[in-house]
Amino acid sequence: MQTKQGSLSHKAAHLDELVAEWLLRTFAPDQITEVTKLGEGEGPFDEHLKEGGRVKGECSATRVAKHLKLDNDHKLAPLLGFTLRTDEGPPEYIFDLASVVNKLRRVHPDQTNEKKYEWVKVALDAYWTIVRDCDTEYEVKMVLAKARHYHRPNFHSVLHLKGVHRQ
Repeated sequence: MQTKQGSLSHKAAHLDELVAEWLLRTFAPDQITEVTKLGEGEGPFDEHLKEGGRVKGECSATRVAKHLKLDNDHKLAPLLGFTLRTDEGPPEYIFDLASVVNKLRRVHPDQTNEKKYEWVKVALDAYWTIVRDCDTEYEVKMVLAKARHYHRPNFHSVLHLKGVHRQ
């Protein structure tokens, strides 16, 4: 199977498509093909309805997680919940991942999704590094609580746990 290079999403990708891409590239790169589309094209990873609106309780990231059978993974639950909440409604904080991605789309409309994905990937890889060895949901919450935002993982809190601080 030929793996698709470049972005898997439409030009103005939201956080849910970028998280969906990270899930595919991290957990199932062999399932990415030249026809993989995220958040568009009425495909299996598009939560938008043909007649307008959206499938409630779904986003590209949750659809990819279900496809990969990761939707019940306690390590990914905080990330998937946050991603869905911010896709269905407004971002929760001015500096959370969804808010920053939205600002990148507005301030740098010519910036490619590949660049946005590279930026978001840093935060998602850091998140995965701190939760991947957790055996229980409780342990995930305790690890994330150290960042003071276990119910709302964000870029700053994830980097803080990785030891990246402002100079």
